[in-house]
Amino acid sequence: MKRASFLALVLSIGLFGCAGSAYELLPTSREPAAQGHLKTKETSNGNVHIDLEVQHLAPAPKLSDGATTYVVWVRPAGGDGKPINVGALKVDKDLEGELETVTSFTRFTLFVTAEADAQVTVPSGVDVLSSPPVKE
Repeated sequence: MKRASFLALVLSIGLFGCAGSAYELLPTSREPAAQGHLKTKETSNGNVHIDLEVQHLAPAPKLSDGATTYVVWVRPAGGDGKPINVGALKVDKDLEGELETVTSFTRFTLFVTAEADAQVTVPSGVDVLSSPPVKE
């Protein structure tokens, strides 16, 4: 009996103590059908693991002339708030995509833009999705 209670406690801590947070991304008027789901979880070293899934996202060239890809940005809360490119989001033929990455920021907003190049350092393309403020 004691062993079963201990096992239940360990499982509940593992399942619920490290659950992280979930957010729905909001589409812009340029891509109103787009949907995005963001899951965040603090890692053992204090960073934040980001898991972004999108659906109904048209190919980037259809949204903006010269766009070839989608770029995911993190804008830290406070400070100068300059957005940081955290990766390219590849969208498949089913108009779905996923990106997993890590950031050192625990408070931020995340947004997705259609860009001409995945290596851009400043967002200049069309905004398509954005998150509410994230606090992990």
